[in-house]
Amino acid sequence: VLKDTGGLEGFSISEDDIRSGFAKARWPYRFECISTKPLVFVDGAHNADAAEKLNDTIRQYFDGYNTVLILGVFADKQYEKVVEVLAGAASRILTVETPDNPRALPAKELAECARKYHDDVRACSSIEEAYRAAKAAAEDEAGRKTVVVACGSLSYLDRFARIVRGY
Repeated sequence: VLKDTGGLEGFSISEDDIRSGFAKARWPYRFECISTKPLVFVDGAHNADAAEKLNDTIRQYFDGYNTVLILGVFADKQYEKVVEVLAGAASRILTVETPDNPRALPAKELAECARKYHDDVRACSSIEEAYRAAKAAAEDEAGRKTVVVACGSLSYLDRFARIVRGY
């Protein structure tokens, strides 16, 4: 809690130190580019508001691209609204189950939901399978730029990023 003296209670922290701290802060998996070949972004959009913002970002920066959306969510989140919002920005949707979490929505159930809003939907049995399918789609699109966007629960994005980066 900042006091009128400009510092935290019991600590002396200048405004310059606070600004410097914010400038150095990193917020992983918030529309973060993790690969350029293929072009891959990750974003922790797991609710309706975040999905709206991600949808706007995809449309702003990747208009005309083939957009492969990889989506994994928790069953107790607003996943249907997330799918509804993002489906229009996707060329293809691949669903995954977030691993090792009892709140995970099965990939097949998420795919059933996505099929209400999109024709090209595939449930993948693993995050690795989803990345291989997305990467193949990026390589198969003759002359058309492709972007892969993995989004939804933050709980799977770290594993996804390690797969993409090869470690």
